[in-house]
Amino acid sequence: MNRSSATPTFQSATGPVGKPALRDRRSFQGLPARTWAREIFSLRSLAVLVFTSSLSRVIALDVPVSLGPGTTNSPGPLLDRPSVIFQWQPVAGASGYRVCVRNLETDELKQFDVQAPAESCSLPLPSGYRYRWNLTAVAGDVESEVSEKRYFEVSSGVVRPVILSVMPSPVPASDADQVFVINGQDFRRGCSVVLVDQRTGERFPERQIIHQRHGQIVLTPRFTKAEAPWTVEVVNPGGSSSGEFSFQVISPLTIARWHWWRGGWPWACGLALLSFAALGCCWSMRRRLPEELVRVRDNARRLERERLLRDLHDRASADIAYLAQLTDRVARGCSTLPPEMRKQVSDLHFAARDAEAAIGDLVWAADPRSESLRQLAAALRERIRERLKAHGIETDFDGWPAPVPDVMVHATVSRQTLYLCHEVLNNVLKHARATRFSSTLGIEDGCLTLGFRDNGCGFTANAHPPGHRGLSNLRSRVEKLRGELRIRSAPGEGTEISVRLPLKPERGTSL
Repeated sequence: MNRSSATPTFQSATGPVGKPALRDRRSFQGLPARTWAREIFSLRSLAVLVFTSSLSRVIALDVPVSLGPGTTNSPGPLLDRPSVIFQWQPVAGASGYRVCVRNLETDELKQFDVQAPAESCSLPLPSGYRYRWNLTAVAGDVESEVSEKRYFEVSSGVVRPVILSVMPSPVPASDADQVFVINGQDFRRGCSVVLVDQRTGERFPERQIIHQRHGQIVLTPRFTKAEAPWTVEVVNPGGSSSGEFSFQVISPLTIARWHWWRGGWPWACGLALLSFAALGCCWSMRRRLPEELVRVRDNARRLERERLLRDLHDRASADIAYLAQLTDRVARGCSTLPPEMRKQVSDLHFAARDAEAAIGDLVWAADPRSESLRQLAAALRERIRERLKAHGIETDFDGWPAPVPDVMVHATVSRQTLYLCHEVLNNVLKHARATRFSSTLGIEDGCLTLGFRDNGCGFTANAHPPGHRGLSNLRSRVEKLRGELRIRSAPGEGTEISVRLPLKPERGTSL
């Protein structure tokens, strides 16, 4: 037998069977392992797809279809009943529905929840307005998309306006325009007001309405000076009328005679009370005026000081810094100059650096951060170290607390402390000829204490050499701050300065 024409057979439990292999039977017996895996993977993918589609049908809700009332185009039909029935098609899986109705004229939104399997709900709505509504289907925390919007209008029907009162009552007779207010309910847009003079029978229809709400109408009519009974009538669109409401127009003399509160003595009492109240306000303002003036003055000074310091920083500070750089270059290259000229160049260099540091102190004192004792201590330590290190003088800060307490220091005290330190350093550099300088800082009984000591040549404490104003400047600054200053010195024994300043100066202190 030719092998190419052999008929394939399936292996049965009892032996080979001589029947052709039919592929449409989809039997897995006798198939290769790769074919088995491909078929199993296809069945698993189909099962996942079926499960996912069924799960999405459970979670997602269809968009509800609104049946009525209204149309998708504005303004919609006109309904002649105040109770409106909303209808929609049920949504599979929904446990309830949320109906949203918006008044297009007042922009008021109302929401109503309806439990399934209801397919409609009846809601009372005010007549004479245009509305728009839609709904969503709800199932637990899942909410469907919003249905299409529908528009409709509720007719005013037979609702009649009602007048409850008018203001003023009675009306003072006058030929000039005056405000006339009608209070009531169910006043619709486009209504008209009719005034009738009962004495002459003259009608004044179509009065101009200045302001209107649902329960109030404001006019500015002109009544005659004659006393007469009048009536007012409000007519809504469609012809529904409130009927005539009567009121009186009375001359001002009659009103004053009928109502005691319009007499002279109540007004006199009111004027007296008003005068006493005005006197009380004046007395209170008189007591508060000095404080306000001080606050305004301090604020103006602060703003002016900040402006001046900004100008110093932007112009003078930059120029002096440039001058200090130039003197640095000259000082490094003046080794060939005579000794006297080298000394003058060195003095110029130190003077430029001192001026740069002084302007830096001014700018720092205007910064709000200078009101912290920790920031003030850091600035003092930096100034002392920089000024004395350039002249070969050792510095000692063993008397400073570690860490420095973070307490508030008044801006005036902070600024003057910096100036005091600057003046002390100037005296040390100019007159003391010292090699070591020590300082202390602390807080005692609400006061800031500072101590400075050098091992220089010293001086006689009671002597005041002409041209030396450093110590007098120190005393003047401390006295203005209501502080204490002590100076101990003797020839050949150095100088010791103790300063005690209040953290918050007394009111009226200004430097």
